[in-house]
Amino acid sequence: MISRLSLFFSDFFTRSHWLNIVLTRKTFDDTFSAFGKIWLLINVTSFFLPATKPYLSDNSYLLMGGIVAMTFWVSRPRLSVLSNVKNCDMQIEIKVGNLFDFRGAYVIGTNSTFEVDTSTGVISPESLQGQFASRFYKNKFLELDADLERALNGFEFDELDDGRAGKKKRYPLGAVAQLKKSNKIFYMVAIANLNPHGSIENSSFDNIQHSLSELWKKVESTGNIDPLVIPLLGSLRCRLKQSRNDFVKEIINSYSVACLDKKLCEKLIIVISPQDYRKHEIDFEKLRNYLNCKCTFPELTSYPDKPENI
Repeated sequence: MISRLSLFFSDFFTRSHWLNIVLTRKTFDDTFSAFGKIWLLINVTSFFLPATKPYLSDNSYLLMGGIVAMTFWVSRPRLSVLSNVKNCDMQIEIKVGNLFDFRGAYVIGTNSTFEVDTSTGVISPESLQGQFASRFYKNKFLELDADLERALNGFEFDELDDGRAGKKKRYPLGAVAQLKKSNKIFYMVAIANLNPHGSIENSSFDNIQHSLSELWKKVESTGNIDPLVIPLLGSLRCRLKQSRNDFVKEIINSYSVACLDKKLCEKLIIVISPQDYRKHEIDFEKLRNYLNCKCTFPELTSYPDKPENI
């Protein structure tokens, strides 16, 4: 909560926020629209309390203070957007925050060999994978590897023989390992391949789309209806050119298609990290409009067929 308040105030007083949000025609229109409604209420109230108008006239600073307060309110930084899917008891929310601060089942992007050991330098301790291993497994990588091995039982894999030091089993992109730890559910989904040097290779936005599609299938077959908390899969380490806004829209599109004739969960929470929010141009107003459109007209959502094997 403290970090969200800190983010709120630090964002409000940035130059870009004032130029792009506060000092805009929309903020001006919204402020005086709200002021007009309040003034109408004052006029109605004055019929019953005649002293209201003279009091405001003698204390004009109250009106000016009210206008300033309304300007601050309508131009406040948006750190969350929520919309209800039409004709369905289901919600989609976009929020700024840390993934594990939200309640629900967690989605974590990983590599196709499910390499998790942060001590080798391949996986960053600061990544969601690294945070997951530290927070819930106390960096006991042998235990985590054993749980992953059981969860991936039944998936086909290729045995790699390219001299790499890490794991040799490469699972198909979109493979999902469902883990249960500390009374929580985690979906680790393979979104990219690692080369023998531990770097991402041949990544593409199509791979992300395919992995999302496989994720929804896993949630449908093995999950419950608890909220599903998902980051912007592949937005950082896959080195893709798409913007953070594109990743958010893709998750919304993919999820909307998966839910056209079934309900995967009560709520989908798309989490944008505070670092991404500060560094990149996350336009919450446009995302709100996009989300509302998709939730109001889910039947208009279309999605190209993807090949079965990528």
